[in-house]
Amino acid sequence: PPLTATPPACPNSDCCRATYLEGGSCTLTSTLTKKEKKTWCSKSKQCLTKTGTFNPNCVCCKNCKPSKGKRSCKKNKGICVDPATVNLAYFNFGCCYYEDKVKCSARKESNCVCCTKPNTGQGSQVKPLSC
Repeated sequence: PPLTATPPACPNSDCCRATYLEGGSCTLTSTLTKKEKKTWCSKSKQCLTKTGTFNPNCVCCKNCKPSKGKRSCKKNKGICVDPATVNLAYFNFGCCYYEDKVKCSARKESNCVCCTKPNTGQGSQVKPLSC
């Protein structure tokens, strides 16, 4: 018999990208602890299926946030983003720091970097260089 791909538990909804411009994803609520939900997830935004209905088992969660300390992204005038889910149409980054230089906190199974935003306005689809 032919192999069929198992559909993801939660839809890959644009709702989360619009809610968390820095990067977010639909996450199965049953896999999250109460602390994780409070720290990373929206209380009001749910994930839409391809047919436009809400999936009650999924919630929009951000993937990154600034860490605390001297080398935090926020203190370096940067924004913590998930390169896999960041909304590049919104941001126009100059460069992104290597993780060992400037720190971001990442939700499990996410990879976050600190990027600088040299100007405001329309972003570009070009991924920034590392600095």
